Amino acid sequence: MAGNVLNIEVCSPLKQHSGLTGNYHAICHYSYNLPLACIQTKPCKMRTILIILIGLISVTGFSQTDYDLQTTYLLTINEATSLNSIFSKESDNFDFKGKSIAFAVGTTGTQIVNKNGFFEKYINPVIEGKNKNVCLLIVLTKEEKLKSGGFDAVVMSPAKIFTKEHREKLIIELNEISKSLHDREKYELIEKVDLKHDFLINSVSTFKSYCYVGSDDTFHYFTAKWDLKKDKFFKFTKSDLIVNEPSRFGQIETNVSLIQSDKEFGHDDKDNLYKVK
Repeated sequence: MAGNVLNIEVCSPLKQHSGLTGNYHAICHYSYNLPLACIQTKPCKMRTILIILIGLISVTGFSQTDYDLQTTYLLTINEATSLNSIFSKESDNFDFKGKSIAFAVGTTGTQIVNKNGFFEKYINPVIEGKNKNVCLLIVLTKEEKLKSGGFDAVVMSPAKIFTKEHREKLIIELNEISKSLHDREKYELIEKVDLKHDFLINSVSTFKSYCYVGSDDTFHYFTAKWDLKKDKFFKFTKSDLIVNEPSRFGQIETNVSLIQSDKEFGHDDKDNLYKVK
């Protein structure tokens, strides 16, 4: 019996991303019934993989999650080259390469928007020779960069009014974005979605709820809340989980459950999630 259990390597307490290991009987069975001698002597491929991953992180300076967040506002080489070309006269020797740039629109220039959408509407037509550049470049001072959380500059569509007060408001908005990006680094990506597994119905008295905390361009974010232990933070790609009414990350919190109610929250290709009344 022990040999059969040992051959099953797909189950591990680490698979329980939402922190419910102790209530998943299969996990308990596999983790506690392996012979100690086999555990001590059998080479562990996962340990080797873990060592390799740690080495990669030490080389790059940040994890894969951190990397995704860094590239949200860090320009690619092609993007930097395009902007250097467009703002060659106005930039005063400012080089876009390796810089974190925000993109703003609106009558007062304080609405931060998605980089890809901004390029499609304002930058690419200029590069393709279809339109003239109408955007402004605002290079932040050292003090403003510190207050913003690390942004180097802002590329802005034409604003009707942009005063000193609007510039200060823009810096505050950038700071909030930086904090939001930092908060999202702690959420672990669940690659193989199984709602019945990831939102396991739990009757333990210390478990509080599963909470949806918002979305960004790529992910939906959730927290498994507990009373006497640390909360667990996890996320799904938007293609793996459909949320009926997504909200901006950090804007609202909604308790969700597999228990059916009259308000469906979202679904994958097999199961539904519901709002908790």
